[in-house]
Order: sequence, then C-alpha cells, then structure tokens
Amino acid sequence: MRLLVGALFVGFLALHSIVLFATRPGRGRVKAVIDERDTAIVKGALQVQVWAVILSLVVWTIVLGEVYWDQGHIPVIFPYLIFGSSLIVNMLAQAAGILIGYRRMG
Repeated sequence: MRLLVGALFVGFLALHSIVLFATRPGRGRVKAVIDERDTAIVKGALQVQVWAVILSLVVWTIVLGEVYWDQGHIPVIFPYLIFGSSLIVNMLAQAAGILIGYRRMG
C-alpha cells in the first residue's frame, strides 16, 4: 500500500511537471502578454494557495489527533497521505485563486 501511494504521488508530480513544461512559452511559440492585472491575480492566487495548504494541514492535525489520541501515534500511511493531499490542495488552490481573481476583476 505504501509503495502504491508513493507511486501515485510521484506519477501525479511527474504529470503536473509535464503539463507545466508543455505549456510554458518557448522557441516557436508566441509569448503571452502579461499586464499588471495578471500579475496582481497571480499574487492573489499565491495567498489562496498558502492559506489552503495551511488549512488542510490544520484539518489533518486536528482530525488525526482526535482519532488516534488513545493510541499515542498515527499509522505510518498518514504522513504519505498528508504530503500528497498537500500537493493536490496546493495545485487546486492555485487554479481556484486564479479563477477567483479573474472573476473579481471582471
């Protein structure tokens, strides 16, 4: 189970890296025009990312602390799940932050 979860996270990171690499401006591609509004939206999305990851870690801490308080420790699989869910929340929060930013500006 641990290897499967680890493989899923590595695969997810690899897929995300491929998408980022494939969509970046390069040779033969038209560079995107970015103005001050776009820069402000990306900075705002960063704030959404940070708070979303912190909130997810707080939820993990409280829930796992309450559920496994009597045992005194959490099962070994949970650090993997915490790491993976933090990555997923980070990526989803960036997209949500950008959408929210454009919605507010528009």
